[in-house]
Amino acid sequence: MSNISSRKVSHIGPLDASIFILGDAPGDDENLQQIPFVGRTGEYLNYLLSSVGIDRDSCRLGNVVNYQPRGNDFKLLHGSPQLQEGRVELLTYLREHTPKIIIPMGTEALRALSLGDSIWKWRGSVLRYGSSLVIPTLHPSDAFHDGQVPPIIEFDLRRAKRVLEHGYNTPVHYFDTNLEFSRLVDLQSKVRGAKFISADIESIKGTTHILCIGFATSKSDAYCIRNDYPLGQGTDPAFRAAVQSILDAANSITFHNGLFDTEVLDLNGIHVDLKKYDFDTMYAQRVIAPELPIGLDFCTSIYTDEPYYKDEGKENSTRFRDTLWEYNCKDCIVTYEIREKQQEIFDADELFRNTFKYQMSLIPVARHISGSGMLPDNERINELRTHIESKLENFRTLLYGINGAYFLTSSPKQVIEFLHKKLGLPTRSNRENKVTTNEDALVSLVHYAQKEMDLRKTEKSKREWFFKLSAIKLLLKVRGYEKLLSSYLSITPSPDGRLRSSYKISGTETGRWSASNYVDGSGFNAQTLPREEIEVE
Repeated sequence: MSNISSRKVSHIGPLDASIFILGDAPGDDENLQQIPFVGRTGEYLNYLLSSVGIDRDSCRLGNVVNYQPRGNDFKLLHGSPQLQEGRVELLTYLREHTPKIIIPMGTEALRALSLGDSIWKWRGSVLRYGSSLVIPTLHPSDAFHDGQVPPIIEFDLRRAKRVLEHGYNTPVHYFDTNLEFSRLVDLQSKVRGAKFISADIESIKGTTHILCIGFATSKSDAYCIRNDYPLGQGTDPAFRAAVQSILDAANSITFHNGLFDTEVLDLNGIHVDLKKYDFDTMYAQRVIAPELPIGLDFCTSIYTDEPYYKDEGKENSTRFRDTLWEYNCKDCIVTYEIREKQQEIFDADELFRNTFKYQMSLIPVARHISGSGMLPDNERINELRTHIESKLENFRTLLYGINGAYFLTSSPKQVIEFLHKKLGLPTRSNRENKVTTNEDALVSLVHYAQKEMDLRKTEKSKREWFFKLSAIKLLLKVRGYEKLLSSYLSITPSPDGRLRSSYKISGTETGRWSASNYVDGSGFNAQTLPREEIEVE
């Protein structure tokens, strides 16, 4: 059986179309009808195009590869003559015809244009391919297994329609990435005259060491102040005084996830008046669209015309320090513009406005809980650790005895070997159809083994399934104790000996708070503390 179909699904639509929609490879219906974007996926695309006012018949449609891979697995096309043929046809078309807008749907379509390798990063951005504008989006087929996808694709298509009709201007920036202290008075004056400013810090991950802080006074003007002291030597007093003067001069301050920024600033002796910190774009996004992502990268793609840039701030990027200052300024200007757009929504909707106001009122509470932490009973913790380590050793001995050899319970590959080759149990898959050994998968196998045991008629057969059931439960027990030791009985405290967590007041779709390690890398997620009793002999 061939891995690649022999039926060619050619591009369709006017050669001089203004919009070219590009997928990855044909699916079952496309292969059968030999027409791109038909069947359930095509019908959904038609609905989306109609919703935003784009006429499908006026578009050119096709795929990177014109032949369906077995099981729709694009990896089977890598290195194939069909992939080479498809790319040549695609690039020839784009060279001989110049659509105004290209809409690559999915990572493989984006990659074929050499514009990126992650559709989730670049979707919604306005990019350039020759003289064509490119607006990547997700593939419509993704909508059938991810509820976040439909509104995102529709938004990206609306952007494509708007750019087609009105054009696109690359955002213009006015960044001062090395603000001289002599110019501080000018910035203070601008800040006092601004209705609001946006602010953002860059710090070394897992520490409270601030590298720089940025301020924006408009959606194009931003300033970066650097802390020249190296890690381990604290904060430059001149930097601290300059930043404090700007924060004090502000009428209103906007952050994106400002609970983190304000906590780190406070630990560096720089204090933000929480009454002035009256807008947070991350919390506003959770109120406006709780089912959608709340990261700054996503909000940027929805509310601004700034292309994706977040990789510029990664510490392993080329010339990290040289690009960090500009990256910091970009964070500030997009946060400024996002607030403007979100404020328009709140001004038009009283329910959204009041819900957001309530969320913001919880910030002092969250800051207080984070800063207070809890004092651990180290004597009791050591007693529990000794007891758990002893039990874990016994359970591991039993588990390795069943397997016939040592294996890592945290290794998916080794656990798959144990469950499916040693015990002969069926596999469990996640939403991406990949075999998984997470807790849900193991619990599912417990129910499966229990059911199989109950169905058996002979004692021998029952004993076999009881053995398998016990082995799965033992694996769960070992993993549970390992998690208990690593996450809750080996916690790094803050320098004052207290255990702390950082909180997000709207960290989940339902509005429930979420928590993580403290801003300095110590502590833990206090909201996931196990509640089960542990008997100590």
